[in-house]
Amino acid sequence: KQWYQRRVRAWSTVCYMIGEVVYANASDLAKLSYTGLEEGFYVVGSGNTGAAMTLATIGIGYTLAMMASAIAIKKPHPTYKVAGVDTSSPAVQTTNNVHTDNMFKLP
Repeated sequence: KQWYQRRVRAWSTVCYMIGEVVYANASDLAKLSYTGLEEGFYVVGSGNTGAAMTLATIGIGYTLAMMASAIAIKKPHPTYKVAGVDTSSPAVQTTNNVHTDNMFKLP
């Protein structure tokens, strides 16, 4: 029993730097919904719920979907024609433009 107490004391000292250590026996583990756990010492807060990885995966998927859709709708298909617009005439040029140097001088 003495070697066991020394081992527990050493384990507690090492885990004190990491966090709180609890001992879970069979009756404690039976209350949990998890399976495959064995009784023994556990460091509190050392588990991984998977939430961070799930959110990262969703974020990456969303980013890829947005980038793909932006690339897809960047330019229309070459055969796309707007109904009622004559594209054979040159584009209309306006002559009443205001130069950027003069735009702050306007009332």
